[in-house]
Amino acid sequence: MRRVGSYFLAAAAIAASAPAAAGEKLKTDWIVQPVPRPAEPVRASPGDVILSQSVHPRGAAILRGAYTESGARWAVEAGAELFEAQGSAAAIYCPLDSRAPSRLVKILSVTPENDHLCFIDRDRDGRFEMSFRTVNSYSDLPGVFGSIMPSDKRITPLPYEVADPKSLSRETKVTLRYDRRKGNRLEFTVVYGWTERLTAVPGPRVSIKTLPAEFELLGGRFVVREVNGDDIVVEVAETMPERPIGD
Repeated sequence: MRRVGSYFLAAAAIAASAPAAAGEKLKTDWIVQPVPRPAEPVRASPGDVILSQSVHPRGAAILRGAYTESGARWAVEAGAELFEAQGSAAAIYCPLDSRAPSRLVKILSVTPENDHLCFIDRDRDGRFEMSFRTVNSYSDLPGVFGSIMPSDKRITPLPYEVADPKSLSRETKVTLRYDRRKGNRLEFTVVYGWTERLTAVPGPRVSIKTLPAEFELLGGRFVVREVNGDDIVVEVAETMPERPIGD
């Protein structure tokens, strides 16, 4: 049986980590959400979806006050949805969307798309007292890594409320899509993100010289049962289990 999860993990491993405060490791976990196994095999033509599952950040919060960084580098509105960054004893949350109101600053920034604002609540009292900027490890499925530096900025206490990750307004998914038959090989693509912001990366490449042909993706198990021209029949033997993407 061929294991092909590495196709996706190589391009979307958002759980990358780097040194944080006091030797701690900072990372972001997005968790695949389990779904029932389809009762019937999936009949697919090129471009059809084989399986789609939701993914949620491990933790989430709602910002209860507005924030504008000194110099108007970053601004976040009250009610903004935040994802949790793991690895610190403190509570660390970052906006799903951070925006730079100064167009000039964004133009002058070397990599503005990879610059992400986060907040720290060291005593976990429901108020952020510091902010810092770090690297967004993948823009389409937000995740941050990097050091929490001594120069992190103290801010006026900023209230937030911990939320159920399933309550976030964006429906974020990871999807296995059948792309095409190329001779004795089937090619699939993995699509992830939300509707307005999707990224496709190469997925499994499956030999069909012998059927059935079995392959895996992120712990899910799939079996190609039939091939009729460009059309295929795939059994979803096991859906993707509940676990962080990247594990």
